[in-house]
Amino acid sequence: MKKLTKQILEYLDYCEKIKKLSALTLKNRRSFLLRFARSVPARNLSGLTNEMVENWFKNQTWTGSTANVYLVEIKTLVKFFRKKGVRTRRLTPENFPHIKETPKRRIYYTSEQISEVLKTCDELEWLLIRLSYECGLRIHELVNLRLKNFDGQKITFVGKGRKLREVYMSREARSRLDEWMVNQKVCDKLWVRRGAEISRKQIDLSMRRAFERAGYKNFYPHSLRHSFATAICLRGASLEVAKEMLGHANINTTVRYVHSLEGRLEEFFEAYRFC
Repeated sequence: MKKLTKQILEYLDYCEKIKKLSALTLKNRRSFLLRFARSVPARNLSGLTNEMVENWFKNQTWTGSTANVYLVEIKTLVKFFRKKGVRTRRLTPENFPHIKETPKRRIYYTSEQISEVLKTCDELEWLLIRLSYECGLRIHELVNLRLKNFDGQKITFVGKGRKLREVYMSREARSRLDEWMVNQKVCDKLWVRRGAEISRKQIDLSMRRAFERAGYKNFYPHSLRHSFATAICLRGASLEVAKEMLGHANINTTVRYVHSLEGRLEEFFEAYRFC
């Protein structure tokens, strides 16, 4: 095993045990960094050069945004070991290129379009789409829901960046969710059918099929989060309110400034209800 691989494994151990990154983030970071270590000629970080990094990236087929994310991963790795005293004189991450990104085309749906889709849905599809949309859930937040996350219409869970989130569902969604729990004899994980856990891939496919039946192609689950954000803003939510309802950690993602909204999220979910 190359020393570079061992260094990366040490860094990943730090990410897991000290930074406590999510399982999905760790999986993606491990896959990329270990593949990178196997492919570049350097035996360790001290032997790595900017030229090696840039040449390797040139042979990849990623989009600009993905490549830039992975370049940041390498910068973070180098910064970690520099703090531990590892010399990287031949490597200057601050001079890594910023790869030009093609603007992404964001897909979102109106409340009327989603209502149209919901009319064709079975019990599972309805719940997946409705909860994602009216609560602004990320796909991994939806997939990982358990009984312990629910208290009446309130759902609490640890979201992206290990940030505690609080969202509220409508009475109709709670009523249909109760029926699902009884029918499927839910004891812990929410998404089960006849005792078997429904995988993330199956959940994704169920939602896609529902939109395809209604004539909407190129659906992806995160588009419901964009739809949620668009809907609440059209109904009068300020950007600082939208930031809290979406659970954004980075102020630049949603707003230029933020005022504390602690204790008022239920009020906002009711005021801007669109389902």
